[in-house]
Amino acid sequence: MRIRFMFLLLIATACGAIGIPALLSQAQTTSKSAIVDLGTLGGFESKAFGINSLGQVVGYAENADNQYHAFLWQNGIMKDLGTVANLNESYAYAINDVGQVVGTATNLGSTTPHAFLWQNGTLTDIGIFNPRAINKAGEVVGTMSVKRNNTEWFDHACRWKNNTLTDLGTLSGDHSHAFSINDNGLIIGDSIFSSDGKPRAVLWQNGIANNLGTLGGGKGQAYALNNLGQIVGNADNASNATHGFLFKLNASGGVSERNDLGARSSPYSYAYAVNNKGQVVGTNGHAFLWQNGVMTDLNSLLPMGSDWVLTAATGINDSGQIVGWGIHNQVPHAFILGNVSALETANVQAANYSPTQLAPEAIASVFGTNLATTTASAASIPLPTTLAGTEVIVRDSAGKERLAPLFYVSPGQINYQIPVGTELGATTVTIISSDHSISFGTTVTAATAPGLFSVNSDGKGLAAAQVQRIRADGSQSVEPVARYDETLRKFVAAPIDFGASTDQVFLNLYGTGIRYRSNLANVTAKVGGTAASVQYAGTQGGYVGVDQINIAVPRSLVGRGEVEIQLTIDGQTANAVTIHIK
Repeated sequence: MRIRFMFLLLIATACGAIGIPALLSQAQTTSKSAIVDLGTLGGFESKAFGINSLGQVVGYAENADNQYHAFLWQNGIMKDLGTVANLNESYAYAINDVGQVVGTATNLGSTTPHAFLWQNGTLTDIGIFNPRAINKAGEVVGTMSVKRNNTEWFDHACRWKNNTLTDLGTLSGDHSHAFSINDNGLIIGDSIFSSDGKPRAVLWQNGIANNLGTLGGGKGQAYALNNLGQIVGNADNASNATHGFLFKLNASGGVSERNDLGARSSPYSYAYAVNNKGQVVGTNGHAFLWQNGVMTDLNSLLPMGSDWVLTAATGINDSGQIVGWGIHNQVPHAFILGNVSALETANVQAANYSPTQLAPEAIASVFGTNLATTTASAASIPLPTTLAGTEVIVRDSAGKERLAPLFYVSPGQINYQIPVGTELGATTVTIISSDHSISFGTTVTAATAPGLFSVNSDGKGLAAAQVQRIRADGSQSVEPVARYDETLRKFVAAPIDFGASTDQVFLNLYGTGIRYRSNLANVTAKVGGTAASVQYAGTQGGYVGVDQINIAVPRSLVGRGEVEIQLTIDGQTANAVTIHIK
């Protein structure tokens, strides 16, 4: 037996409450762009290598003459930085927070690189070496050529400071390379061992080269470091697989922590950049972000319909803006991906805030920061998939992405519905706000994840429910189980009176995550510890995502006062709520 009702359900939040009487029929729309194609200088290809705290991006792009030139991209405009006199190509690799850019200028086919420094609109030749990084003080590191016995040339790591180029030497062997320098003057790179010809990750501190070690294998390279002494690169592990790493330095410059970033489904990974929040980017064939111990394919965070395949991420600033390159509309282009949060969001069941799992078509809440730029509630049906410029993308275990219907958005919380058709299993939920901030988290989608609403909106205490009374003459009435006390300024119990012995009393409970239960026989309820017959458990029908459970209240409970309701569906127990019996 299914009992219908007229009831305005309040899906309350810490930021506000909404009540949306809506049919379960949602429209799909095209997601906004949180990724920007940086374009080219008139040619075919572009790649981005560095980004500073201001969101200025550098790299190189092909021009209309089929030559590569260094560029500076900011505010949607790509600027050609030109090249050194008498050289026709240039490549920019790094930019610091004061806008100084370093890179290399050369002629096609030449083996002699000219380092350049670009600042305030002027490009200056600063010597014959290959620069890779610049810190806030304007110190530049890279690789220079060193001649021995007037016949042999070797690569050596070097530092350029105050117009002076210094050879940093090697660990053991003939070759070394410097790839990054932080604002504290620490330099990292690699050095080729003469004994086996393999590179080792190196830290140069106070003029001394130190071997940073590997992940248990024979080789490694350090590519970048932040101001907190976190270093990223790649190294072989004990199985001789090349994986990205995150090393942490102690106060004396030794490695106190080694993290193997893994490779997901790829046989390899390379970590190219790390910001001061410990977010790491790189590639394993696809561009990835590693944070909080988890490697995430950046392609899974893209807006729907973006037509991108991101292949490498090479830079990230402290705002979480990521740059690199990929294939866009079948063309290799540089990109910037906007403001990825370092904090994983928490996706919970909206009725009881359980983080365990969610169910298809259930109402969920997600908590985080910068989820939206303002507060807004849905005011139309079907529920919108964009609200105040914010979208929620649900990617299921089959890799299918769907826009979630939205009830409510705010900077710290969003209420949404798990989309129709979401496959069971591991699920990624990505939030893209109107300012292109990206937040994401993971959850598990299960067939059922039962939760019961309470009048106080916390999943505890008095049930959000109604009593349905059926009298002997067939007449019916609907009665509340709670009322609002103006003096106490809160909901209090409205005791249930069983009435005449011929009255049948049913309790209509409201929840979510229930409709895809198996057999009704697998739905059980206890009221005050006494088994109660479950008459119905399924879609409520009048409100998006809301489910209804009807149970017959045993007359043996007369006079019991406050009693607890326990509901179990397919072996999963919902949160306990209460009623009061007269």
